[in-house]
Amino acid sequence: MLLCVFFLVLSVPFATAVKQRICGIVGQAVFLNPGYLGDISKNETLWIFIHGNKNSVNILDYYPGRSTEYPNGQFNSRLQYNASSGGMRVLDLRPEDQGNFIFRVNGKDKSTVNLIVNSKLTNNLTRSNSNIASSTIQLSCEIARCILEYQWQKDGKEIPQRYQLVDNNRRLVIPSALKNDCGTYTCIANSTDRIVQEKYTLIIYGFIWADYLIVGAAIIGLVVSSISHVAWWILQKKQRNQVFQRLLHPLIICIFLTLVTTIIVLIFWIGIKGADFLVVVALTTISSWFLIRFACCVNLKLSCLFAQQQQKEGLQSLVGLDTTVVIPISLVILKKEIQQSGQGCYTSDLTWTITVSFLCCCVIIGCGCLPLCRSIRNNESNMADAERLGDNGALQS
Repeated sequence: MLLCVFFLVLSVPFATAVKQRICGIVGQAVFLNPGYLGDISKNETLWIFIHGNKNSVNILDYYPGRSTEYPNGQFNSRLQYNASSGGMRVLDLRPEDQGNFIFRVNGKDKSTVNLIVNSKLTNNLTRSNSNIASSTIQLSCEIARCILEYQWQKDGKEIPQRYQLVDNNRRLVIPSALKNDCGTYTCIANSTDRIVQEKYTLIIYGFIWADYLIVGAAIIGLVVSSISHVAWWILQKKQRNQVFQRLLHPLIICIFLTLVTTIIVLIFWIGIKGADFLVVVALTTISSWFLIRFACCVNLKLSCLFAQQQQKEGLQSLVGLDTTVVIPISLVILKKEIQQSGQGCYTSDLTWTITVSFLCCCVIIGCGCLPLCRSIRNNESNMADAERLGDNGALQS
């Protein structure tokens, strides 16, 4: 029984000693309390400091009957020690004082104090070091209070996983910033007595790697389509020339590849940057035209039709319209890229975009299929008339 009482008495002084977190302001003083309730002056005590991931260093060494030692120069002349309670006051706080302070008694760790050092500010401040695309953007949150913890939100939601939080979450780092990193960022600071929120609207300007790729593809598509359009017009005038006839099929392939490339660029745009009204309408238009072209190539009746009318308005005329579709769409892409670079972020209404794009798709497919259906009927009627004339001529002979 006496043994149990003895251990209970020994455990009382540190019964309330737990890991704790306190904060201080740069230039002010803070008291580190190890949580000891009795007199500890007859024990050997040691304060150890750990900054970040660095090695631990002894900053205060007390031994009964001997003067207190301060072996580390960082805290030279800035520490005041109370031998009775083991508490220590740190004067004139500096940013590098932030870290963990471990209190050790007779070689055993008894308490850990995590010190957060806040900047000395007169007003709350949230700022950004850059707003250029592809750069590393850092948002800093400084609150003129003693803050224990910082949290961040983007547009009222959790921040993406690729973002980085440093300096006890006080700074938010956005590596290789993209245009969709634009938005309203909220810094939520938890102080000792209240929660403070500071908002910052980030607008990002300039081109990212995807923009250069899209612009390059759009320029190539515009140049190739323009040259192909002129060449196609010349070939239409020189159909009897064998040299021009040899260039006909390579030109058709080149135009067709430009059509496919433009579709890929538009899909890439939407996948990287999100839906935009003009871009989705452009994608719907050129995709609908591509479906019409594909249907013309695989439909047997249309193939026969175009084989018979190759010298007139069949497949060649339809292929000639490809450039008319690609050229304005390439101009739309370039225009949107220039606008986005100069205006920063932009938002779009996806609901209206999808609705209008669907209607455009229906109109384009309808306008493209009706003439083709009429051509099929006319061709079948002409073939039937020709067969009847042939049969009548055979009977007369």
